[in-house]
Amino acid sequence: ILELGSGKGSTQHLCDDYVLYSIEHEEKFLNKFKSTYIHAPIKDDFYDPEILKIKLPKKYDLLLIDGPPRKIYEDGVSRKVGRRGFMNYTDLFYLDCPIIIDDIDRGRERHLIEDLSTMLNRKFIGIKGRDHRGKGTWFGVIQNKE
Repeated sequence: ILELGSGKGSTQHLCDDYVLYSIEHEEKFLNKFKSTYIHAPIKDDFYDPEILKIKLPKKYDLLLIDGPPRKIYEDGVSRKVGRRGFMNYTDLFYLDCPIIIDDIDRGRERHLIEDLSTMLNRKFIGIKGRDHRGKGTWFGVIQNKE
């Protein structure tokens, strides 16, 4: 599994049962669990593509998009980022697998799943779940063609 944006809950649970690669921009979240971490700072509103080109695995069975976060803080200043930048770098990723995008109840993430689904000519479904705080949220799954 390749996850964009490591987290407390998902990363911890996934690496218990799967081989997991986690792309993370913040050093303080690296090496918390048994995942293979790829440190890729944010560059031009997405993870540094030069690092991704070198370190991404060639193939995986699931792509989980849960980062970059909506906001990042640099030098005490907050700026919007979000996952929408993924569309500028689709050529870096293996996309012939199921793809999960978290938080599709947010506008930018909803646009991402719609655009990626259209680009891949694959349908997606939305699933209501709960985040780590128990708050209701939606995630989307772009299924394989089969």
